Amino acid sequence: FYKYLESLGIFDFEAGQLMCSDSRVIPLLTNTFINWFETQHWKDKSLLELGSGSSTLFFAKYFKEVCSLETNQDWFTRLSEVLPLNVEYKKVDIIMDGLNSADINSYDAILLDCGENRANIAKVLAERSYDGIIFFDNSEWYRHSIKILNSSGFFEIPFFGVKPVENWVSCTSVLAKESNLNEITNSNWEKLPEFAGYHPRNAWDIVDG
Repeated sequence: FYKYLESLGIFDFEAGQLMCSDSRVIPLLTNTFINWFETQHWKDKSLLELGSGSSTLFFAKYFKEVCSLETNQDWFTRLSEVLPLNVEYKKVDIIMDGLNSADINSYDAILLDCGENRANIAKVLAERSYDGIIFFDNSEWYRHSIKILNSSGFFEIPFFGVKPVENWVSCTSVLAKESNLNEITNSNWEKLPEFAGYHPRNAWDIVDG
């Protein structure tokens, strides 16, 4: 178990750092969300990221295209130096301005992880009939925002777990409408999490006869 926590970068970083370890990038999202995320296929999809960080580098490895909005100039300057070519990085005064000017339905997924009023952002996503997938970090703090999305047809799948530099359980939720739930529940997994058990010839997984 301790080795598993080490693999998550729990002990390696301090708050505010860009979390890279042994050529790995560790996003500040729950480990259970990451475990699920890595099982699914994203290579032909695009992501709009509302708030940047280590997650930008992480998601750039999986998505075809990432557009990331950031308000903090120091963080924007630091991260700009290390981003890959498939990331479009935008400095905005407030996230809401960038969101209002974006064609949100051109993105397959949106990460909502910014330090702004998330109820207002959820209201915009609902009013503009966003039909993609939403990754909503720290959703345990924003239950009213989640209810706004629920009322516009989104189902919530909560992933409770741990994150680097934090010593409490938090939640990263995935929200999707019924029409695209099949896109995030593909049983033909891309990969398994580190330390996961796998039995390729499990006799109890074969129908008798």
